[in-house]
Amino acid sequence: MATTTELEPLSTESSSIRLPPMPNEVTSIDYGIEDHCKVTFKCNTTLFIVLLSMQSPVGSIERNYLERLSRSLESGQEEESELVFTELVDLLASLCQPWFREFATDRPASTPPVMSLYRTLYLEKLQLRLKTIKNAATLEVEEAPGTFKPNSFRNETFKLLPTYKPSEVEILATLKDHTVFKALLRESTVCVKVIGYQSSTKPIQREIGLLQQISEAQLDPRLRTPTLLGLISCEENSDLVLGLVMDYVEPGALKSDLFTLALEPIPQTQRDTWAGQVSDDLNRLHNLGLVWGDAKAGNIVFDKECNPWIIDFGGGYTDNWVDEGLVDSIAGDLQGLGRIINFMQSPLQ
Repeated sequence: MATTTELEPLSTESSSIRLPPMPNEVTSIDYGIEDHCKVTFKCNTTLFIVLLSMQSPVGSIERNYLERLSRSLESGQEEESELVFTELVDLLASLCQPWFREFATDRPASTPPVMSLYRTLYLEKLQLRLKTIKNAATLEVEEAPGTFKPNSFRNETFKLLPTYKPSEVEILATLKDHTVFKALLRESTVCVKVIGYQSSTKPIQREIGLLQQISEAQLDPRLRTPTLLGLISCEENSDLVLGLVMDYVEPGALKSDLFTLALEPIPQTQRDTWAGQVSDDLNRLHNLGLVWGDAKAGNIVFDKECNPWIIDFGGGYTDNWVDEGLVDSIAGDLQGLGRIINFMQSPLQ
């Protein structure tokens, strides 16, 4: 339920002094057919969650966006859905600028880039609501400022794994979005993956379970998949899991994943070797009845010796790599493998 606050609405009217827009990014959009929509922006270390409510009056700007979105989702019109989202995000990003300036204080230039995982996950938040006033789109405070608590799940399956608190983890680099980091944990360099702003906890639970099965199976040491080292728990409750800790695959000369790697200069013999290595590792997993899921070139990275590693066991699929009907199946893995090999042979196609 929305709470009443004493925060005054911020003026969005233009002034004679035009300040450059504050940089921001969309971290998530939660929506459904005939349902509310929430768009979350991140500006510096503050989250701004903007609600579009289905309880808004018919004919209002926010209700029109929700109805357009519902129609496009029901009819499967992806282009129309993308158009609605683009228009909506552009509008909200503009309306949020005064709120960004008021609540997302710029970091001093001298602030070092390294910070704890706690500071990355437990961000300040402000929830706003899109509302039509006098035929104009306006933002109002929905909930008073507070602290965002990242998504988690209760640990009922992985009780024997060691747990670490976010405050123990020092981030060295962001590897993917706001979810995967190179980090320092008790003087060891590791890879940390968290649920973060994602609404579903199923992918990370799948990854923890699968990596644990790989570890317990004691497969051929040549298998190149990350080793599960433990879990990241909530700061205030060790029974709630935020993510996992894996060993960090230290790159050598090849610092990108396979998809973004410039393959043209790589000798064909080297590409053939990689294809054989990935095929062998995938076969070892399938012999245990384990499925990679989301098989694609972007989920292959390279170590110091330029050997390919299979990463990301959260499941799912990516268009043009695995068909939706083959999601999280051995057949889907094999389809993805075939397309990965074809990609290595003809990267420009």
